[in-house]
Amino acid sequence: MADKFIKPYIYIVCSLFLISSFVGYLTPYQYQQEIVKKLLTYFSPLQSSTQLQVFIKIFLNNYISTLLTLLLGLLFGIGPVIFLIINGYTIGNLISFASSKVSIYKIGLAIIPHGIFEVPAVLIAASYGLWWGVKNYRKFRYKDSFLADFSLPIKRYINIVMPLLFIGAFVEAYITPFIIRLFI
Repeated sequence: MADKFIKPYIYIVCSLFLISSFVGYLTPYQYQQEIVKKLLTYFSPLQSSTQLQVFIKIFLNNYISTLLTLLLGLLFGIGPVIFLIINGYTIGNLISFASSKVSIYKIGLAIIPHGIFEVPAVLIAASYGLWWGVKNYRKFRYKDSFLADFSLPIKRYINIVMPLLFIGAFVEAYITPFIIRLFI
């Protein structure tokens, strides 16, 4: 990524994600059960879907949520921060909950294959959203044009985030289930 100005935002976003994941991991078990129950209810329709349908649903879900994260950066960066905290917290919860049932090795096998594409996509979208929010705040505060540099975050989203989400959804729909059946 050639945009050097984005580095501090990537550090901030990664820190928020890791801290919220850690907090989610430390959440008491009864709260984790509630969150897992809600997630299972939300994702239960996927169980009766074909792999192609799962792929499309995962891609669209991730596409919409990361695009909203980027676009909500317009609100002075608040949207990406909230999105990261919620997602990090949820992932921490899931890992902690699952680690009480299976080994961390098996959890890694279930998450890492698609996570190596999806997590960077989320972090990149949030970084550009946060950058855009800060830039818009500065322009708003100093009475400049409000929609600062709209094209750059969108270009990065299309050229970097979308391909990562596409690959991640493919891996999650087709490869991760195979790995789970083979090793878990």
